[in-house]
Amino acid sequence: MANPLYGQNKMDNYLDGDPGKVKSKTVAVADSGGTLGAKGLILPGSAYTDGNTYADPDPYTSGTTQLFPLGSKFVEGRNVYRYCGISSAGAVIAGKLIQQQVGTGADHEAMTPTEATAIGSQSISIETDGTDLTADGYNGGYLWISAGTGIGQSWEIKDTPAHDHSDDPTAIIQLYGKVTVALATGDSKIDMVKNPFADGVVAPVAETGVVIGATTVGMAASSFGWLKINGPLAMITQGTCVIGNAAYRATSTTAGAVSPGTDNVHYLVGQVMAGPVTQPMVWLNIG
Repeated sequence: MANPLYGQNKMDNYLDGDPGKVKSKTVAVADSGGTLGAKGLILPGSAYTDGNTYADPDPYTSGTTQLFPLGSKFVEGRNVYRYCGISSAGAVIAGKLIQQQVGTGADHEAMTPTEATAIGSQSISIETDGTDLTADGYNGGYLWISAGTGIGQSWEIKDTPAHDHSDDPTAIIQLYGKVTVALATGDSKIDMVKNPFADGVVAPVAETGVVIGATTVGMAASSFGWLKINGPLAMITQGTCVIGNAAYRATSTTAGAVSPGTDNVHYLVGQVMAGPVTQPMVWLNIG
């Protein structure tokens, strides 16, 4: 198994003693599955294959062309980012929390396997309850056994075929990882959720998904860019934030904002560092 710290150690050795200054070239960090660019370490998402290299990321730009696998992590000194797609629902300004797209609905929940699935298999045959599947629509998402034989198993999805429910009785979902407990056609129940870093939306006040990061710049609808998950960022707020206190996901009035909180129900996104109560600097700690 690769040592997850080895790539970080190689990066540290490559920094000339200053986390903000890295020599200007891109090298593969095979031991950690990462790529070391001129600005920092890139830990790629599922679509990454060994040997790929990428241009140096810029966390303060976005665009309509996808440049990195969704979910890739970028470490730049004290700052950490995740690469995300924004949904077609609308543009978002800087300093807003982004959550995963709203759940996919009952048609892709509690499904049954269309054939028995043996231990060691890396694919599962399913049938949806009505809504068709689009090609690659669940790639990078997750499939899990929610009830019955094999309950508790979960996998990242490698490949999803196009599937017409009215015309085809089965769809084969390819997985990263193997089945460890055989599945039964009349008993096992299967759920799926899409890649949380695909089609992100401004975190609504009614919580409908997990927070995946915060925008460093304004992003257009259907664009791609880096969301900050750890480190300082100026955030839009709801309510009066106090320096040193916790910052939570806002759950009333202002979508995508952070707010002061006094309970353990709402999601904690960071701690207030400095600045005015309306848009303070928050040290984020997401995910």
